[in-house]
Amino acid sequence: MKKTLYYLISYLVCFGSLQAENIVPNSWVLEREMTIKNILKDKELYIHPKTPTNTPFCHQLMKDVKDLNGIEIIAPKVIANSLDAPEVKEIIFNHCPKIYNKNSAGKLDSPRKAILYHVDIDNNLDNGTEWVLGDHYILPIMPSWGRELVVYNRYVYFNINKCKQLSGSASVGASQRYGYKTKLSKNNLDTGIHGVLKYRNKFYIYDVIDEEKVDPFGIREFFPSKNKTKSVCVLKKHNK
Repeated sequence: MKKTLYYLISYLVCFGSLQAENIVPNSWVLEREMTIKNILKDKELYIHPKTPTNTPFCHQLMKDVKDLNGIEIIAPKVIANSLDAPEVKEIIFNHCPKIYNKNSAGKLDSPRKAILYHVDIDNNLDNGTEWVLGDHYILPIMPSWGRELVVYNRYVYFNINKCKQLSGSASVGASQRYGYKTKLSKNNLDTGIHGVLKYRNKFYIYDVIDEEKVDPFGIREFFPSKNKTKSVCVLKKHNK
């Protein structure tokens, strides 16, 4: 009973409205850029020589990332607190109601943030742009682990013209647990700083995390020919 009441109160207080956030793209990007720079500025980054991401491309990215040199952070088109927000439904689900199994990613009424980007995520100009949905939601973890919640951050890709969800979703962010006394809000639903960026004329899912034992920066690319998303660069941190 207490658990049910906790979820109900948290949902009504933090996520009761289905209205999307007002976004000023330039201000949103500037704030995100400043946050990323502040996280990375004091970190001594390196690429482990035995990893698949030890490439000339990643070494150049490592030189560019702290100052975001040649890196364009992409602003989302919509930020909402539900997959049923009118703006999300208008773009995705009114046209393609079955394109995404919303209930498979946790309960639909669980605390959630939905972020939509409109970019050429498969980096193929011939087939136009795709919609990228950042689906960020909270789930209770195993009861034997205690009364805690865990945040999941997942990016999925849609071809709305064909009502098709592309394969190769990207899971990002550090798994962050919240106790039952933690105040949930749209501002702490995300773990880490992540989203879509453009670098050297290609789009990637990026991930910036400011935690002790987690790699601080990485990018993931969607490969349509292989129907998967994989890390193409992971920047590690020297322990001083």
